[in-house]
Amino acid sequence: MSSTFEKLTSNKVKLNFVVSAEDFDKALATAYSKNVKRFNIPGFRRGKAPRHVIEMHYGPSVFFEDAFDEIFPVVYSEAIKEHSVEPVDRPELDVTQIEKGKDLIFSVEVFVRPDVVLGDYKNLEAKKVVDEVTDDDVSAEVERARDRNSRFVEVTDRPAKLDDQVNIDYAGFDGDNQFAGGTAKGQELVLGSGHFIPGFEEQVAGAAVGEERDVKVTFPTEYVPELAGKDAVFHIKVHQITRRAMPEWDDDFARRQGFADVSALRRAVMETAVQKKQAQAAEQFANDLIRQVTETMTVTIPAAMVENQLDGLINELRGHLQAQGVSLEQYLEMGNTTMEQLRDHAREQAAAAARYELAMTEIARREGIDISEADVDAKYAEDMYLLTGDNYGMGYEGGRYIAEKLEGKGKVIALCKPAAGNVNEDRMQGFKDYLEANCPDIELIAEIASDFTREAGLHDMNSALTAYSEIDAVFSLDDETSIGALQAIVESGRTDVKAITGGGGCQEYFKIIKGNESINICSALYSPLMVREAVDMAVSVLKGEKVDPVLVIPTTIVDRSNVDEYLDPNNTVY
Repeated sequence: MSSTFEKLTSNKVKLNFVVSAEDFDKALATAYSKNVKRFNIPGFRRGKAPRHVIEMHYGPSVFFEDAFDEIFPVVYSEAIKEHSVEPVDRPELDVTQIEKGKDLIFSVEVFVRPDVVLGDYKNLEAKKVVDEVTDDDVSAEVERARDRNSRFVEVTDRPAKLDDQVNIDYAGFDGDNQFAGGTAKGQELVLGSGHFIPGFEEQVAGAAVGEERDVKVTFPTEYVPELAGKDAVFHIKVHQITRRAMPEWDDDFARRQGFADVSALRRAVMETAVQKKQAQAAEQFANDLIRQVTETMTVTIPAAMVENQLDGLINELRGHLQAQGVSLEQYLEMGNTTMEQLRDHAREQAAAAARYELAMTEIARREGIDISEADVDAKYAEDMYLLTGDNYGMGYEGGRYIAEKLEGKGKVIALCKPAAGNVNEDRMQGFKDYLEANCPDIELIAEIASDFTREAGLHDMNSALTAYSEIDAVFSLDDETSIGALQAIVESGRTDVKAITGGGGCQEYFKIIKGNESINICSALYSPLMVREAVDMAVSVLKGEKVDPVLVIPTTIVDRSNVDEYLDPNNTVY
């Protein structure tokens, strides 16, 4: 293999490749050996037809794509190392010659990390101002401590009022027409939170349990175009009213928090307030310096870098929402917005993050600062205890589940996500290791890069169903992906898929597991005892007891046999 390098713009390059005819033929032979079982040629047992017979039957190019897939990752990786290229996006491929017995010739164009011209980053000035802690600051911390330890208790002797939490059904109407996205059952809402359309929550206040009423609202002018500025009526029914019960600020409360009395707790609260002021001052100081650096630098940021930053911001939001029991899709629906609108809204923040990354990387390069992954790991390892799930085990147990349902024989595709880093790698490796060790007759026919979203699962599964006439099982790494994949399978009418995995523990997915009897469905998740183990670990550390710095929580498989143990009938959002 040989490669050459061309710089097209300041942030885009072209790599030209020539792979010898001999190496291309070796790749063709490998592609044949991996895929021969797919072909059923008259006169030959399935999987036993010679390569030349298959090529005569399907054409000489039948293995070209698979052979190219064998070659490309290797030669591309070697080329970016040889030419010191730092790609920031997927390459655009152009194949100029691919023929049996000839050199393979192709090129790729790819956006790379751009050239950065820094201003003066050494003579910067900024003030670090630490505000004094006031009585109001301490009082606010006290209320936050009480709020964290509050609980909702059911109200049965009065109607709902502001600051109560209500459980309601609602359906929205524009005239006589019920509009999309305006219906929910069992919705939890804190009255006065401002989460719903202006005027809605105030009109729910005063309703009693079991009461139904109409709530009249006018949508804001900046709402979605279909409803912006329109009058609407929501028909609601109240199922439950709860109020927040705040603990008393006394010695009993202090002792429950691990303090001798309320005075000791108040001192700790004051220390927390001081630390917050100091952290805010340090953050503002750093932001002032960073702003000076990024404002004086000159760089053309590739759109791909901004999109990658956007992906990271969206995934971070998804994680925060899931921790609160809400999926990203439900969040978008409740906000009457689209993924495109959300990305547009966050684009400026993503661009700023890209500028920051480029500036810091360039300063590190100029100053000879080289921080390895080992350095990062060592830093985080200081005084840190890690409780983690077994991602390798999730893949391994997923392999076991599929093997059992296929009785050790069949064709499997994997919906994976390379960008997920160790999560993807560990789960895929666990899956492959189980199959290799235990299931020689189960063939992994494709690894399809798919995001952890149901839209991606739907799209990529549809592509797989089109490409492969026989798919016995799907190894999916995430419940959201699996929901989309299942939709594609059902809509296609295909009945060959016998099993599908997932991961994460999504309540909506649990409901599908319980209700779908035609496909074997499971979700691999970290044990629900994980929280308890974390608390036990923390208590042991505080007591000064010797604690293993790393505790790996084993995998739990949820399917129809045990889904009732994990299904929360009161969970209406995730």
